[in-house]
Amino acid sequence: MAASDKSRLYRNPNETYQANIIVCAVLTWVIGAGFVGVRFYTRCRLLHNGLGAEDWTILAALVFAGATCAGMIERPYTFSSVVLLTVY
Repeated sequence: MAASDKSRLYRNPNETYQANIIVCAVLTWVIGAGFVGVRFYTRCRLLHNGLGAEDWTILAALVFAGATCAGMIERPYTFSSVVLLTVY
């Protein structure tokens, strides 16, 4: 390994991964929402079975996953220099 290759292995303290985190969070949620949508479409339109309790549970899980992704996106912008709790 050459000296120039070794210098690329060290992490730059000024480098941020915010864009990567946002892209991964949004892309993962969109893929999950697509699968849930396909499941709902298949159950309602193709099979004519209607939606069961497990389908509504999956939808609730998708909503909570969206909230988790939103929290991962909002955190780098909101909580960096804000005092979260002030006791008077």
